[in-house]
Order: sequence, then C-alpha cells, then structure tokens
Amino acid sequence: MENKNYILKSAKVNFVVYWLKEGAEKEIQIVLPELHFEKKSDQNC
Repeated sequence: MENKNYILKSAKVNFVVYWLKEGAEKEIQIVLPELHFEKKSDQNC
C-alpha cells in the first residue's frame, strides 16, 4: 500500500477462524486482522 501513499497505522486480531478440512486430523487457525491505514500527506513523500 505504500506505493499508493498509504501507511499502516495499527493492526489487531479481529477474528480467529478454526477450519477443519474434510478428512484432515488437525484444524487450522486463520487470523483475520483489522488493519487501519492512513494516507500520507504530500509533505512526507
């Protein structure tokens, strides 16, 4: 996103999904983050 003049300001785990593929023995944790970006001002470019 930096090439579009956005910078990451904060991130947090919003949800954790537990997924079990059919026939698999172990489930997989999938982390779904909440990301907040801020547009860079022209002065910072």
